[in-house]
Order: sequence, then C-alpha cells, then structure tokens
Amino acid sequence: VTGSNYTNNVYNPIFAARLNNPYEKPYDDDGNFIPNADFMSGWNAIEQLHLNQSGDNQLKIMGNVRAEYQIIKGLKFSTRLGLDLYDYMAHRWYNPNAAWGMADNGSVDRYFSRNQKVLFTNMLDYNFKIQKHGFSLKAGQEIISNYYENFAVGGKGLPNDKIRVLNATSEIDYWSGGISEYNVASFFGSMNYNFASRYYIDLSFRRDGSSRFGDDTKWGNFWSAGVSWNIYNEEFMKGVSAIQNLKLSVSTGTVGNYEIGNYS
Repeated sequence: VTGSNYTNNVYNPIFAARLNNPYEKPYDDDGNFIPNADFMSGWNAIEQLHLNQSGDNQLKIMGNVRAEYQIIKGLKFSTRLGLDLYDYMAHRWYNPNAAWGMADNGSVDRYFSRNQKVLFTNMLDYNFKIQKHGFSLKAGQEIISNYYENFAVGGKGLPNDKIRVLNATSEIDYWSGGISEYNVASFFGSMNYNFASRYYIDLSFRRDGSSRFGDDTKWGNFWSAGVSWNIYNEEFMKGVSAIQNLKLSVSTGTVGNYEIGNYS
C-alpha cells in the first residue's frame, strides 16, 4: 500500500501490525469482522481495508508509421509520424461506516490525467560517390507537439454505504484541474565527406524553436564540425593483424536544450 494517506497511520494493516498485540484477532468465531476489538490502534485495520475502495487504471498507446520514396538513384525521401498517448484515472471511496468516512458521512474522489505527444519528421537523404570521394547529405524537419491535462474532484456526504458516485454526494469537497502544452520545431542538415574511406569531414547545423522560450529568444542555432582519420585503412596498416580498428577523430560544436517549464 502506497500513498501518504496509507503509509504511516493505524488504518494501514502493515503499520497496524506493528502496534497491535499478536493475540488480537480481526475476526470473531463466526468469521465476521470484530469492528471495535480491543486493538491498540482503536480500529480493526483489516475491516477498514475491506470497507473502503480505491484503484486506478492506466492506458498507454505508442506507435508510429513510416514511409519512404526513392526520388532518383541515391536520393530518398522519408516521413514518419509517431504518437505517444498516456491516460491515467484513479478513484477512491470512503465508506460512511469506515473510520476515514465517518466524519464526512462517506466521500468519493476522482482523478484523471492525459498526456499526448505527437512527433512528425521529414527527411531527405542523398548519397553519392565521385571516384574516391564519398558524399552523404541530409536535410530534415521535425515537429514535436505535447499536450497534458488533468482534473480532480472530490465530494462528501453519501446517502448510504451502497452508492459510490460523485453525483450522489451532498457537497463538493474540492476540485482542481489544468492544461499544459508545448511545441518544438526543428530544421537541420548535415554533410559527411570521405576520401577513399580514410579521411572524413563531418558538418552539421540545426535551428530549433520552442514555445517554451520567450519571444526575443524563440530560436536557437547549433552546429558541429569534425574531422577523422581512419588509420586502419592506410596501406601501412595492412598485415598488422593485432589491430582490427584504429581511428583518430576531433570534433567541436554547440548544444542546447529546452528542459524548462512550459510557461517559465
């Protein structure tokens, strides 16, 4: 049992077991609960567990679709659409005859939240060779859209211990809710060049914008550059069986993130 309402109180059976004497029984000889047994906790914790009701349901859907089309030899267009959906719903009911429910003559609580994330990506890839010169060019665009909402409501005052719905309560105890969303748009490109699979140059650039940023800093530019030498493919490495791969690389660039609040 987890949650602040259950962890360290006498109605939690696990915690109550630490307080009650080992000879105290939760049931009488006929198998019925002893409601006011001489427990140190003052209540039959097992009975309280059965009187009240709580639970939750979770639904998660993840999936994506992808399509490719070869425009000409070496030039390919691809697109991908992804969805990540998560729903969570929780409920709680306190019996009017239970220790937690007596003061309010029973209560009902409901909570719901939904998070929906959509990812849409388009890419162009162009790969070609001119004699010993190899080129790989990429250009792309990506959009991320995230939406979150939640609400909670609780009511108290039930007509009996059979009805467990909110519209039967006589008074609203609390309510809350909210919506939060953000969007990210990215444009990016890269060029990879190699000569004879030995010498490499890698260049990339991207421009990212986010609804989380202020109007004067809505977009950020990020770049990277690198060179590498595949020593293993050199002539003087042939016949060196002790080495299977040897490469020297140097790179530099800028990075960033949008890990701030949606409305900071």
